[in-house]
Parts: sequence; C-alpha cells; structure tokens
Amino acid sequence: MYIIEKETINQIPMLHIHKQSLAGRPAPVVIFWHGFSSAKEHNLPIAYQLAEKNIRVLLPEAVLHGERSENVSEKEQMSKFWKIVVQSVKDTETIYEEIKNRNWILDNRLFVGGTSMGAILTFGALKVYPWIKGGISLMGDPAWGNLAQAQLDGLKRNNLWEESEEKTQEILRGLHPFDLSTMPEAVADRPLFFWHGQEDEVVPYQSAYSLYKTLEQQSGGPMEYHLDPKAGHKVPRLGMLQMTSWVAEHI
Repeated sequence: MYIIEKETINQIPMLHIHKQSLAGRPAPVVIFWHGFSSAKEHNLPIAYQLAEKNIRVLLPEAVLHGERSENVSEKEQMSKFWKIVVQSVKDTETIYEEIKNRNWILDNRLFVGGTSMGAILTFGALKVYPWIKGGISLMGDPAWGNLAQAQLDGLKRNNLWEESEEKTQEILRGLHPFDLSTMPEAVADRPLFFWHGQEDEVVPYQSAYSLYKTLEQQSGGPMEYHLDPKAGHKVPRLGMLQMTSWVAEHI
C-alpha cells in the first residue's frame, strides 16, 4: 500500500509519498520540484514510480504556485521567475534540515530533482549544497546567467519587463552563485541523470548537454544522459521510467 500525505514544513506545502512499510522508518529520499506554472501534484506519477522502488518522495510547492499562488497574474509570475527559483533552492535546504531532524533520510541518501523550472533550480542547489548526494534534471538548464539574460531579453521585447537596467544587472549578479556552468567541478563525484527533448524550444537542451560532456571528462560519479530526438518540452513515459530506474540504482 502507498501513502500520500500532505505536509507543511516552515510554510512550505508538500506531498509526501511512500510505501506504508516505510512509515516511521528512514529511507532514501528524493525531493522533486515541479515546473513553472505547474503544481506539486502534477508530479504524482513520477512520485509513484519512485515510491515503488522503496524511495521516500517529497513534492514541494514552489512559491507563487499552487497552494502558494497568491492569485498573481501569469505576467507577474513570469517577471518573478528567478525569485521563485532562488527561493525554491533555499526552501530545499529548509526541507532537508527538517526531514533530517525527523530521521526520514537513510544514510544521508538524498537526491534533488525536478522538471523544467524544477530541474533548473536543482542545478543551482547542486552548486551550493554539498549534502545533496545526486541530481535529476528533466529538461533543465545549469547556465543560469545565460538563460536569465535570454529570458529577460524576451520579456523586454514583449514589454513584459519593467525593471531598470541597474535592477536587471543586480538580479543577474544575484544568480551567479547558483550558476553551475561556471563551476562544474562543484558536482564532484555525485550521480546525475539528464533527460531532454531535442525539439525543446522552451528550455533548449544544449546547455545541459554541454555540462554533461564536461562532467564526463572530469567527474568520477555515474551519469546518464538521454536526448529524445522527437520530444519537445514534455517528458514521455519512457523518459520517466528511465529516470526512476536509474535513481533506484544510484541513490
């Protein structure tokens, strides 16, 4: 039997999915973040596949999404994309500290992952938190600076960005500490799984692939990269199953 529980940690709502047999016992943990304009429950199929492999799964809600939406417009949500991402990285640490105190993690075996925005923030978390033992990127981008600049340029072209140039540069500087592409050696020997669609126009695959090739030369950790030649910005069932099997083997 599987259990889905609603949890709140320091005002961060989340879903907690695990086998009933793991109730009250430490287990390997995956903290898995949803994508932009999505919500935590949209990743329940992934959580089920991981839980089936005796993994405890936490699906947190990002700020300004789902239960934390505050009824903001899509325009406002988009303009605050990087605030959401950075806050979610910080929320990851908050969640980790609490579940560590609750003795939910078996032998420090904790991976962080996500889809799209969730994968982008995963790369940032890997850069700053050495206690993360592995990462899962489904359609992510580790080069925060380049991605942010491209996004802001697009917002400006569509008159959706109202900040001054000074404020814009301040935002970009604030992302630098989380930009894994500037220091790929921060991954060290931690396992990483990548999945991307070659036809993805929302988060192009090239940046994550470049990181993978760099790490292939210098990292001692196990890695796997899947590039689906026909897929766009959506993970098919095969990609999900490839990921969950890999995580079960390496967590």
